[in-house]
Order: sequence, then C-alpha cells, then structure tokens
Amino acid sequence: MKEHSDAQGKEPIFLGINGRFARDSQPEAIVAKVRQWIDVLGRGGMLMLNIANIPADASSLNVLVASGAVHTLGRCPIAADLNKVEVPLPVFTPFDEWLKGQAEEEVIRKACEK
Repeated sequence: MKEHSDAQGKEPIFLGINGRFARDSQPEAIVAKVRQWIDVLGRGGMLMLNIANIPADASSLNVLVASGAVHTLGRCPIAADLNKVEVPLPVFTPFDEWLKGQAEEEVIRKACEK
C-alpha cells in the first residue's frame, strides 16, 4: 500500500484509450498500450483509465481485453517488471453462438426480428 500513500496530495491522471484504437487494434496491441501507460504513469496509484467513445462496431473482445489488462496490470502494488506479468486473453463467445441451445433462444430470436 506504500504506492497509495505516496499518491496523497497528487492530482489523479485520467487517460482514455481511444475508441478507434480499441476498435481497430489487435488484442496484443491493446495490452501493450495499457502496460506502457500503467508502467509510466500508474506507479503513483493515481491513474484512471477508460475507453473513450467506443464505436458501435468495436469488437467486444477488444473491450474485454482492455478491461482485463487494466485489472491485471494495475493491481497494487504494481509489479516491478510489468513485462513479466501475463495478461491472459479472454475466451469470448459471440452472442449468436452462445444463444444456440439456450432455453430462451426462440423467444430472443423472435424479439430481435421485430
């Protein structure tokens, strides 16, 4: 918790992951960017990240990757060498695939047709 006590009296840093970057990048590039920002700006415990203006066609996987990277890499105390911290990529099943065989499948598909 030393990192948080060092942050007392400091102004927080707010960073937004660009929505187009989140949409257009490969998951590994998103993890690399989050790793870089936390390494450079997050060690004082006052960094807040969000994904700004997520486009409607952004991959849900990329949003999950960004969130997972922040939660994994941003844990206090922040690891001395963030390059050694593994960020597992989430297993993602698109909604249409997940819905197949669910008890509510027919009702949901009919509702979507309207």
